[in-house]
Amino acid sequence: MNNTKWQKYIRADIIKDEEHGMDAVDRIRDVNFLFNNTDFKNKKILDIGCEEGIILAAIQKVIKCDATGLTMKICNKLKQEVKMVEGDMHELPFDDESFDIVLIMHTLEHSIAPYIVLTEIHRVLKPGGEIMIVMPEEGDNNTSSQQHYMVLTFRQLFNLLYKTNFMPKYSLRKVYTINEYETRKDIIAVWKKNDKQNDLSKHIIPILCNKIVSTDNVNYFAVKEFFISTKNLTCNFLGSTDSLK
Repeated sequence: MNNTKWQKYIRADIIKDEEHGMDAVDRIRDVNFLFNNTDFKNKKILDIGCEEGIILAAIQKVIKCDATGLTMKICNKLKQEVKMVEGDMHELPFDDESFDIVLIMHTLEHSIAPYIVLTEIHRVLKPGGEIMIVMPEEGDNNTSSQQHYMVLTFRQLFNLLYKTNFMPKYSLRKVYTINEYETRKDIIAVWKKNDKQNDLSKHIIPILCNKIVSTDNVNYFAVKEFFISTKNLTCNFLGSTDSLK
């Protein structure tokens, strides 16, 4: 595909001038949660869809690390405080095995081709590196957002990650209240790069487990991965549900 057509499809010129993204408080709360489960110290970190760099600035205030942000358009607000690069998440402008951790928070749903994005993230991660995804769950009100092209279920995301050679570390469903009328659900998925080819004869079924954390009107529920051979997938089993209950 030529570059002119690709830029049109990803709406590059329009996206650069749009106001979008989650509230900074929500993003920082998610990062603080990830801090409690992953060692960020002295790691090379990439934040895809960093916007004005608030998350990068917050990370570097509390921990020593080498953090870089990728955005479609660099904002003047914080660019002196953090290292930021303009680029397309479908073709990351970084060398192979450059980062220990890649954050992609409320960004993957804006992709027209998440398989390509995940493959690129796998490429730029060091051996054993981790991808940390936060995105709205399919069926949430955010599904119909004008800027969201690929909102996924847990099952769809898990199997995309597996096909792009990641293995699960932990996953969560985040449930939080916006107002008295609206409750939202997000996927949090932390997976590790596998340097070997995953066994694609297997399929992953997500299983919703117990609530593990509850704070500030936000509840986190564990989600486990159940591997099953594709040979054992019956039509009835596949059609039973594609969402967590």
